[in-house]
Amino acid sequence: MQTVQTNVAAFRRKSIAARLGDTIDKYFEAIAVFPTIFIVLLVILVPTILVIWKSFFKEDIILRIKKFIGFANYVRALSGLDEDFYRYLGHTLLYVVFATAVGLALCILIAVLLNSRIKFRGLFVACFLLPWMVPPVTAAIMWKWMLNDSYGVLNYLLVVTGVLDRMFPFFSNTVFAWIWLIWVDIWYNSPFFIIILFAGLQRIPDDIIDAATIDGAGRWRFFTHVTIPYIKPEIQICLILRTIFVLRNFDFVYVFTRGGPVDSTDVLATYIYKVSMHFLKQGYGSALSVIMLMLCVLFTVFYFLTVKAEVEV
Repeated sequence: MQTVQTNVAAFRRKSIAARLGDTIDKYFEAIAVFPTIFIVLLVILVPTILVIWKSFFKEDIILRIKKFIGFANYVRALSGLDEDFYRYLGHTLLYVVFATAVGLALCILIAVLLNSRIKFRGLFVACFLLPWMVPPVTAAIMWKWMLNDSYGVLNYLLVVTGVLDRMFPFFSNTVFAWIWLIWVDIWYNSPFFIIILFAGLQRIPDDIIDAATIDGAGRWRFFTHVTIPYIKPEIQICLILRTIFVLRNFDFVYVFTRGGPVDSTDVLATYIYKVSMHFLKQGYGSALSVIMLMLCVLFTVFYFLTVKAEVEV
């Protein structure tokens, strides 16, 4: 009994600072994580909830209409009442497939080459990082100027070297507009994924490499049986991020082609912008935004189910 009274008296004699320190020590994990959780809730979750809420309304700024219509906006988009939606969705999926597949294959190839102990590797790594240091809008404008059919330097070089007979209007041709749009997107975003894959290649143990060399494994066999299995977690991350980047890509499409020629390179992101900002239909634009968010979630789940991230050798 005396011991308990002594402990209580000692606790009471503690200063406020000491009590505060004990409380912080006890709940340190929660206190440390709270600022991050607060920022995520403020910056991401709250706007997302507001967009979802607005998607249930018919909101037209011009006509000053705002009324609750439930899932009517989603029905309009998914049922085919809005013919433009499925056309632009098709453009978006085309963009995702080609930009992701070609871009990721190129990133893996470059990462493997950088990992092969080539001379001046640090210089090459620095050069590959240069595109990512340029703001996306600046990069799009730069490439648009280089491909211009009147004064573009790249167009001029193609004529001087004899590849082309005359300046070619790339942005007036749907196929070439898509090719250059996908290329610029790959050129700009590849450095980020090259670094991720390059870091994954550093994890391959030296004893595995030595064992494969002793067994006489060629470069292709080593690539398919050692390299790819070991960087599967990095490949999964790159697939998810690459797909999300392409799905929500607005900058390059809007600045580079403006959706042209006509609307042949318009994607879901630019269509949402036009619906919300040009036609001022905020409710329908919010519903389209939620659909695009669901597409990102579906792609992410698909990659988690199909790409096994466990290292299997």
